[in-house]
Amino acid sequence: MFMKKLSTWIMSLKPLALLIMKNQENRKKKKILLCWQRRKLNFCAKTRFWIQIWTFEQ
Repeated sequence: MFMKKLSTWIMSLKPLALLIMKNQENRKKKKILLCWQRRKLNFCAKTRFWIQIWTFEQ
């Protein structure tokens, strides 16, 4: 009886655990994406800055 209860409890926990893992994965992906976007923005800003200086000196 106890073992059966335990196994059903574990089975009910499994989807929850999967959901949590998926959530963490998504969060990680979002973080990476945000970081990459920020880098891209920084790069664009720097490039624009150098282009302005370069065109100003021409």
